[in-house]
Amino acid sequence: MLAFWPEGIRSLFDALKPGGIVEVGSEHGKTLDRVLEWARGRDAVVHSVDPAPRYDVSAWTEKHPHLRVHELPSLVALSAI
Repeated sequence: MLAFWPEGIRSLFDALKPGGIVEVGSEHGKTLDRVLEWARGRDAVVHSVDPAPRYDVSAWTEKHPHLRVHELPSLVALSAI
């Protein structure tokens, strides 16, 4: 998804101004990092769904108070979100 960020995903976010964003499969957080930067100051909550994220969840949630990490399989997490 990272390749689609500049002209695809970011453009959609700019146009739609979502109040909530869900990323399924955040792995190392490369795309998630860009999503969080976009959401900062826009009052948008970002949900990251990954049963085994490869980033420091505590550090990321401390740095980004609008981030909600769901360390669950997507089918379980999505029904809760």
